[in-house]
Amino acid sequence: MATWNPPNEVTAERFPPAEAVREWIGEGLKAAGGECHRSMVLYHVARRSGLPATPALETWMIQAFETAAAAGSAPYEPRFGPGSHRWRLRRP
Repeated sequence: MATWNPPNEVTAERFPPAEAVREWIGEGLKAAGGECHRSMVLYHVARRSGLPATPALETWMIQAFETAAAAGSAPYEPRFGPGSHRWRLRRP
């Protein structure tokens, strides 16, 4: 389980490591039943990181998602292909 202590002052350079964000994305999708809009995952990542759900955090999360999904190294994928706002856990 990824752990991260949020900074006292939130800046664009002080986001959680991408590995932690990728893990939290998977947790958020599992909590949502395996598939949901990425905005729901954003709120899960924000809760886990202790940061507000800002557009900058959303951009960081989307980059982490797209990098892992495109490499095939994540247990999740965009539901309707690259750029999709609906995400899901990969199906066996």
